[in-house]
Amino acid sequence: MKLKLNIYSFILSLVCVILFFLSIESNKVINFTMDLLQVHPLVIVMILSIVTLLLGLLGFSAAISWFQLFRGVFTVAITIIMTGFIIFILTVGRVVSFT
Repeated sequence: MKLKLNIYSFILSLVCVILFFLSIESNKVINFTMDLLQVHPLVIVMILSIVTLLLGLLGFSAAISWFQLFRGVFTVAITIIMTGFIIFILTVGRVVSFT
C-alpha cells in the first residue's frame, strides 16, 4: 500500500503542476471557478498540493530503491515549492487588492 502511495503522490504532484498552469492561464478559468465555487482556483490547487505533500511523506517509507527514493524526493520538493509559490501569489494578490 505504501508503494502505491509513493506512485499516487507522484502522479498527483504532476496533476497539481498542470492544474497550477491551467488556473493561472486565463481570467475565464478564474471567473468560472469564482462564480461556481466562490473560491480562487489557486486555493484549490494549494489544498491538493498539501494533500499530495502528506501522501509523498507517507510514501517515503516504501522507498527501497534509489528510483523510488528519487521519485519521493521529487514529489516532496515539487509540492513544497508549489505550495510556497501559491501562498506568495495569494498573499501578494490580497495585499495589492486592498490598496
